[in-house]
Amino acid sequence: MPSRDILDRLLDVEKKADEIVSSAAAEAERRILAAKTESDAGLRSALDARRGQLEADLDRAMKDNDETLRQELSDYRTRLESLAAGGPAFDRICADFLAGRS
Repeated sequence: MPSRDILDRLLDVEKKADEIVSSAAAEAERRILAAKTESDAGLRSALDARRGQLEADLDRAMKDNDETLRQELSDYRTRLESLAAGGPAFDRICADFLAGRS
């Protein structure tokens, strides 16, 4: 009978070892899931912050470009208005052009 007691003890040890391994695997899964959730939240937060910064930079650049364009158009209009309107050479070129199209 001593061999039977030894076998029973070995089976108990194996059962406890299986419980320990199962418990450790469950704990590892829980920790991995928690770390992944935390990592995903951190990444999402960093991406949202960066996207906000890039959108603000884009808005600022578009406003600057719009202002530059307005200034260039204003300067162009000023230069056009300062030119002598018409003139005999321009009138002749227009008349020749229109005569050729008739």
